[in-house]
Amino acid sequence: MGSPGFPTVTAARVVVDRNERAFVGMDNPDHDRFRRMFTREFSVRRMQAWIPHMQGLADRLVDEMVASGAPADLIPAIAVRYPSLVVSALFGSPYEDHPFIIDCAAARHGLRQTPEEAEAKARALAAYVRRLIDAKEREPGDDMVSRVIAEQVLPGHLSRDEFAEIGAMILRAGHDTTTNMIGVGTLLLLTDDDLRAELAADPAKMEGAVEEFLRYVSPVQFSPRRVAKVDVEIGGVQVRKGEGLFLSLPAA
Repeated sequence: MGSPGFPTVTAARVVVDRNERAFVGMDNPDHDRFRRMFTREFSVRRMQAWIPHMQGLADRLVDEMVASGAPADLIPAIAVRYPSLVVSALFGSPYEDHPFIIDCAAARHGLRQTPEEAEAKARALAAYVRRLIDAKEREPGDDMVSRVIAEQVLPGHLSRDEFAEIGAMILRAGHDTTTNMIGVGTLLLLTDDDLRAELAADPAKMEGAVEEFLRYVSPVQFSPRRVAKVDVEIGGVQVRKGEGLFLSLPAA
């Protein structure tokens, strides 16, 4: 993200991108080096072990929404609460802190905040994770922060400040994207009677449908942002070396 010409949406994101210290904005070899430190936390085996817990949370939230009667608002009842509960348990952050985390994520990714507001919230979330790291180092638990401290921080592979920046990135992404996906995925089902009937008749198709939803109504619209290193022609358009590119996932 430090490359000249790196594309941004708003003036606020220019400041945030310039100060980004998480590996999502890094080139290799640093990107892969940091990413490998966290890969095992999201392995298929570990996620499968969490399925009963996550299923239980989902069932409870749906039951609570149904019991509350009509009208019901899916977004606060499930779309916000569910990923907050899951990420809090996985990461090791207290669930009651999720409004603060969501507020920081929205201020960083929104379109209307000032550069000063965006940077302040980005720093506040990183500082929050740094305090959490200190607390978990004193009293470890069965969570991502505690494991990464033991496996990466204490052996000297990862500094506490680097972990704070990466942890802030994980918290932002874990809350925002899943909330958006639940909302737009449900909207798609509500507006497609044939698809809804097909899935109701054969629930075994739901897993494949969710994978397709992630492609078809992606919660991330243009995550890949790049700077061209050489002149290249894409779809009949000439892109010059040094120009910034937004890569549109829905278009793809």
